[in-house]
Amino acid sequence: MTSIAAVGQTNLHEHKLFRVLRTVYEMMLDRHYDVPEALIAPTYDDFVRMYIREEEVLVERERIHALEGANLHIVRDDANENTVVVRKRVIMRNRMTLPCTRDLSATASSAADAMAAAGDAAAAGKSTALVLFCPPHDLTGKNLQSHVSLAENDGCRLLVLVTPSKPNAIVKKYIDNLNRGPAGGLKVELFEEDDLAVNITRHELVPRHVPLTPEQTREVLQAHALEVHQLPRLLATDPVARYFGLTRGNVVRIERRSESAGVYASYRQVV
Repeated sequence: MTSIAAVGQTNLHEHKLFRVLRTVYEMMLDRHYDVPEALIAPTYDDFVRMYIREEEVLVERERIHALEGANLHIVRDDANENTVVVRKRVIMRNRMTLPCTRDLSATASSAADAMAAAGDAAAAGKSTALVLFCPPHDLTGKNLQSHVSLAENDGCRLLVLVTPSKPNAIVKKYIDNLNRGPAGGLKVELFEEDDLAVNITRHELVPRHVPLTPEQTREVLQAHALEVHQLPRLLATDPVARYFGLTRGNVVRIERRSESAGVYASYRQVV
């Protein structure tokens, strides 16, 4: 059996996706969601066991060199044939789906969450989210509508899509239109895998960010005799704001360490 994987590239993408899954797990926990730990691989070996399978496929001989680095192994090579049988490792992203829940009454951090916690007795104060890991080239307009329907049928208020590549303009426009819908409706967040390969909130140079609930925001503003619009701004597109799912009108406390003052806090409004 001959390996045609490029030196140093074997399993590189698998390692990255393992880290992405860990970051998504930490992100949902930081948003106060309960995540099924049975679906989270604690080690890379566990990730391979849970989410990687090997399969044999036919590859045109002329494409073999173009696929170097794709972690392929030649199984059968008949010089008289135009195709080669190779074994490749496949990431089963469909199995990485994470259903998440959280108690809105205790963790509402936005006006929409507060309204849902107060008015949705049938859901017993619970908010549900669904995290889907999209295969390469999966995020088309048609497939996106299918993902949205799945989340809506499950009663989710949040759909998080993790994709290997940049979405096209049609997908972005569809998501923007959906997110402009009424409060309490399904919201969609889109992340590229590269954005989640490292948890930036765990980096030593990134200060601690603490999203405030509406009640905490009122207390802070009253204590400092301020209005929300007087606070410094934090863009909703900021990587940390996206990590916490912050939207326009949210307020976040940023805690920094100082040799002279110890820990000091500042506040920003999300715009």
